Amino acid sequence: MKGYEIIDGKLVIHNTSLEWLDLSDTPVTDISALAGCKSLKTLYLHNTDVTDISALAGCKSLKTLGLSWTRVTDISVLAGCLALEWLDLSRTHATDISALGGCTALKRLGLYDTHVTDTSMLPSTCTIYRYGN
Repeated sequence: MKGYEIIDGKLVIHNTSLEWLDLSDTPVTDISALAGCKSLKTLYLHNTDVTDISALAGCKSLKTLGLSWTRVTDISVLAGCLALEWLDLSRTHATDISALGGCTALKRLGLYDTHVTDTSMLPSTCTIYRYGN
């Protein structure tokens, strides 16, 4: 049995000690169940209808987060994800990434085809990947 299932778009977690989860290209829309996953290090949500990532506030161990092709606009919750090293916001509707200012571990940020204009708050060691904007 997998450590999760998706029921009517809502994620149901059976194993809160998950460290890695790939929900890309699934019908998931609600990830609120991730609020209890304190050990989560890698999460891929590419190409889903997820809009709200507030459940990630308690995921202090999160290092890798893939959000490309999602409907996410507000990433303010990521201000508390200080271990975050890799983030992909490509083709999202996010425009304000100021929450990432305290994410000093951030090494790679995907901003392909976004409307993000201000990246001045990012650590100098962060490489930004973008095109099409």
